[in-house]
Amino acid sequence: KVNIDVSAEKDELKIGNDYAVVGMVGRLEPVKGLQYFIEAARLVIEEYSKIKFLVVGDGPLRDKLRSRCKKLNIPDKFIFTGWREDIPQILPILDILVLPSLNEAVGRILIEAGACGVPVVATRVGGIPEIVKDNQTGILVPSRDSKKLAQAIILLLKDRQRWQSMSESA
Repeated sequence: KVNIDVSAEKDELKIGNDYAVVGMVGRLEPVKGLQYFIEAARLVIEEYSKIKFLVVGDGPLRDKLRSRCKKLNIPDKFIFTGWREDIPQILPILDILVLPSLNEAVGRILIEAGACGVPVVATRVGGIPEIVKDNQTGILVPSRDSKKLAQAIILLLKDRQRWQSMSESA
């Protein structure tokens, strides 16, 4: 587990300490399923106002994703950090890591999140089920399903005991 000053990292990103942080780390490409992450975020925001969504990475979809956030009237809930080299410092500020991929061979970020004790909500595709143990280290949902993605995020945000258990198991 990485020891960092979570409060200082949140300050740097202008995130209040009383906000939950749900993030995605990876290339901003169609195969990563980010449009489902943004749609899920819209549903989560209906229940949680004190939440920020972090998109760490860069790629050809960046502008399109930002436009989608504006269209859904939620741009203030998203922070697009661009490419970062300091992923071990970013992961511990996340309450939940989301990997909404449509296809994924290994998903190295899932292993890194586990090492930082960050529970995961990910799609049940490719090699992800070999890394994320459903209802142990995270929650697996079908791909291309924003509603199920949102429900899993909300479940972990509401059930801190389950969250803590998954964090320890990860």
